[in-house]
Amino acid sequence: MLVETLIDVARTRSRKSYKEMAAELGIDQSRISQWKKGQYWPGATEIAYFAVEAGLDVMDTIAQIEVEKKPTLSRVWERVGVLGGNGGIRTLDEALHPILP
Repeated sequence: MLVETLIDVARTRSRKSYKEMAAELGIDQSRISQWKKGQYWPGATEIAYFAVEAGLDVMDTIAQIEVEKKPTLSRVWERVGVLGGNGGIRTLDEALHPILP
């Protein structure tokens, strides 16, 4: 869910089409659709791109999506200081609360 939300917010806030974002990333537009459907996961570079377009902290966003993919990774992100000791950082939904319905 986080990836789909991130991509949608990046599109809304940047006012770019999926086609424009795909061109900037150097990928086919269908790849964005596959990420949104959960068929594939974007890499760190793509996550960083969408985070910047959405106006979000890049490292927090990468950490959240990596932990979503593999929850056991939260310990790694805690050690590098991105996640709090309780495993909680401000979630993407919390960061976007003012614009979500």
